[in-house]
Amino acid sequence: MLTPGDEVSVGVAVFNNLKGSGTDAKIKLSVKGSEEVEILEGAETELKIAETKETSTQVKIRAKDLLGVASLTFTASLKDKSAKLSEDISLRPATPYRTQIWGGSIKDTTAKVDITRVTYPHFAKRNVMVSFLPLSLAHGLSEFLNEFPYGCTEQLISKAMPTLLLADKADFGFKPSKSKRLPDRAGDSSAAANF
Repeated sequence: MLTPGDEVSVGVAVFNNLKGSGTDAKIKLSVKGSEEVEILEGAETELKIAETKETSTQVKIRAKDLLGVASLTFTASLKDKSAKLSEDISLRPATPYRTQIWGGSIKDTTAKVDITRVTYPHFAKRNVMVSFLPLSLAHGLSEFLNEFPYGCTEQLISKAMPTLLLADKADFGFKPSKSKRLPDRAGDSSAAANF
């Protein structure tokens, strides 16, 4: 996996199994990347590989500021023969999932909250809760637990606790159907994969 802005060298090995190509075969290696990556060095290389021999080279790439799956396609060709291979690379932010909670009070009729954190839009969520009680802050903590990516036993139980303890509090905003489902799933051994 890469993070936007990363520059790495990708190694590739090419084997010449063309019968009759001789000891001085010149194989052309070309590399094309999807829109998520930029090829800095080695987009096209000529490799001298004898028949039944192998050599390796490197291609330098840079990850652009686009998240998702980047692909690299390698094509080795000699005269009218060619072979192609594609590899995928995951492009993710450098920072793992994070929850930020702001709390305050409204003294007049309006309040302003400046969100200064820069995020990628793919999985970003922004929620506003207004309540006479500070209980609404617990909703942000519960959201963090629900989105936490690791499904260990401690985490599954932690996900269920806010719902179990605060299900009957109207200000918390839990749906009754969700309140019943989460504690049941915390005891399910397969919940780690399906939560």
